[in-house]
Amino acid sequence: MKEIGSFMLLLLIILLVGLLAIAVIIAWSLGLGRLLQQIVPVLSLFEAGLLILAATSAVFFTALKLALSGGSSSSSYEPIWGDEDDDDDDDDDDEMPLSLDRFMGDEGFVTQEISLRYQLTNAVYLNLVASPDGPKMMTNAQLEALAVRLVDVIVAVLKRKPRNTPRVSLTIGAMKKELDRMGQRPYDDDILQIALGTANMLFSFDDDLADIVREKSWNEESDDY
Repeated sequence: MKEIGSFMLLLLIILLVGLLAIAVIIAWSLGLGRLLQQIVPVLSLFEAGLLILAATSAVFFTALKLALSGGSSSSSYEPIWGDEDDDDDDDDDDEMPLSLDRFMGDEGFVTQEISLRYQLTNAVYLNLVASPDGPKMMTNAQLEALAVRLVDVIVAVLKRKPRNTPRVSLTIGAMKKELDRMGQRPYDDDILQIALGTANMLFSFDDDLADIVREKSWNEESDDY
């Protein structure tokens, strides 16, 4: 009986610790989400909290993997966004899961549109991977392809915006309308929210990307590459 009592006490402690951890995570996400919402008013509290949770999860799991690997470059862990042994000249591409070459066309140089697609697609992909509301049972290659398709929709919506638009942002309604124009099947709202939330945050913090949309400089050469 004493052993059963000790087991039940241990089980109760574990349950209480688990509930406390969940409460802390929710409070953290909503607290920082509300702060982010003040900075990016176009985001709802749910979207802001979701982005904070996704970012926190990505940082936590990355730190956990690094800790388990001992932080050594000789460990068996390899990041999905590149090979650490690549030449220094390729450092920028190594930081991104999808390489810049994937977005290159026949222009022979990196246009502003290619730069925008490259940065936004990688950001959407990383949030699809990290978000608990992201697609389940999909391989990395399938998630990459999904991110590319979502950014195709986002860029199509952005190109319809008037020149010098004061705020570069997207809505789920605009994305659904563009999908209908393209004749594509609709995506789940959760997936669209991840994509547009990522884009809205990126444009809010990166004026250079937002200026591409405002100035309609899609075909101009990018100075970043």
